[in-house]
Amino acid sequence: MILAADVLYAGMDGLFARALASHLPSKEEVGAVSSSSRGPTEAIIACPNRKDSPLLNFFGICKRLGLSLDRLENATGSAAGASPGMSAMEAYSETKFVSLGYDDDDEEERHHRWRIVAESPTFSSRNKDMIQLFRVRRRDGQAEDARQIRRVGRLQP
Repeated sequence: MILAADVLYAGMDGLFARALASHLPSKEEVGAVSSSSRGPTEAIIACPNRKDSPLLNFFGICKRLGLSLDRLENATGSAAGASPGMSAMEAYSETKFVSLGYDDDDEEERHHRWRIVAESPTFSSRNKDMIQLFRVRRRDGQAEDARQIRRVGRLQP
């Protein structure tokens, strides 16, 4: 598992996405290396809310690199989180990771969801620090070698 916090900054999001892609093997690659019952490697990223958030571009770059992201949400679809002094059980009960739609065929709907999560996310009342948690994994059938991608440029929305 890869853990990262506060690592996404404008202009550096592509580099971080490439680093993730190079360290997140597909299920097929994990199976070829080991017969363990553990699932594929995944990353958890904590991302504070920023006015200059690079999330929208980061989402698109991850899609190009064969990665998918899920956001930790509560029952109402707000970003789940904890307040200082709150127990993990209290803060994260009844939360789940929800896909940001990387496998959806409806590109317009996907971009709409990405834009909301990146530019105007909602936060649970417990999430006083307004931090979004994302799980990043390699998409099945998308075992592209990130080293083959020479330049990860900005994607147009």
